[in-house]
Amino acid sequence: MQNFTIEHDSNKRDTGVIPQSDMIYNLVLAASTEKIVTVPTGSNIAVFGGTGNFYCKFDDTVAVPAGDIIDGTGGELNPVARVVTRVSTIHLISSAIMTVTIAFYNTPYPIA
Repeated sequence: MQNFTIEHDSNKRDTGVIPQSDMIYNLVLAASTEKIVTVPTGSNIAVFGGTGNFYCKFDDTVAVPAGDIIDGTGGELNPVARVVTRVSTIHLISSAIMTVTIAFYNTPYPIA
């Protein structure tokens, strides 16, 4: 699995750019239907993208909110990148048909 590192330019300055993953999932979400994805072995970081809005939770059921959720159990809207070292499954849902990509990375150093 590709390491998650920041690339450097010819002067050894950080570019802020990461390499392309060699483990990318393309997931088509049906409207209001939860999709559960198993995190690949060895993955420490997940980078998300989507063609629309989606909600995400880790190791727990997620739903499209029909009203306020103020007890801390809501799904996260459009996460960008998350540590998944201690995560087994990623739960995704959207109110409309759309595509989500997840690029998985390892790290050259341990993440607790």
